[in-house]
Order: sequence, then C-alpha cells, then structure tokens
Amino acid sequence: MEKEIVTKVAWAPIIDGKLVGARTRGLTLVYNIGGKPERKKNGKMETHVEAMIREAKEETTVDLIPESIKFEKFFIGPGVDKAAGKVTELHLYSADYIGTIQPAGEVEEIVYLGLADRHRVPDIGRQIIDWLYETGKITA
Repeated sequence: MEKEIVTKVAWAPIIDGKLVGARTRGLTLVYNIGGKPERKKNGKMETHVEAMIREAKEETTVDLIPESIKFEKFFIGPGVDKAAGKVTELHLYSADYIGTIQPAGEVEEIVYLGLADRHRVPDIGRQIIDWLYETGKITA
C-alpha cells in the first residue's frame, strides 16, 4: 500500500543567522512557517505563492512581497502530527516581507533556530536546518 503524500510549502525567513520557526499552541515541536495549499472558492487549488502569502499572514501577521518569493529547495520526509503515517513533500521558499514577525492565529511562539536546535523540529525540519547551515544561511 502506497503512503499518502502531503504537499506543503514553507517560508524560511532568516534573521541574524537564525531560521524563524513557529510553535503551534499545544505542540512542543517547532515548524516552518507555511502549510498546505488550499482549495479556493472557485474550486481551483492555491498556487505555492498564494499559499505562502496566506500562511505567512495567518501565522506571523507579515505581508510577503510576491515578486521577491524565490524557490530554495525541495525536501521529503515522514509526516508528523495530523500527517503521521504519510509522506510530506515540502517546497521551501525565501521571501522579503513587510511588517514585524509575531505570533498570530494558531501560532503561540516565534522561535529562532540554529544548527543546535535540530532537536526542536521534526525530521523534515532537521533536513532544512542542516541544508541551511551547510549553505551558510544560518549559524550554529
């Protein structure tokens, strides 16, 4: 039996050499800012860019600048929480933004992550942190 694949998009803001992550109320793990593209009222699915803009606003109150959104890397790993037993395909993006990153919606805490914080994120998050560190985008 094939595992269900869950497609997610994530925004990877980096401030002072740290990846900005979000901890949802009631959870201990820290996740990337983002989520699954949703179906729009017209029945079509959101594009990755549309989903990123919506999720960033819902989770951090900031407005992403659409023309600055840049695909960074594709990751695949086991799902967690609601996606347990599934495979997560994550498309990582960078983008400039307007506003101040702060918790909103389901997000209880904004967390700044370096290499030493790998234990605070799920498997796919560790892959992202490792890659960001290896490419010099974040610090230890």
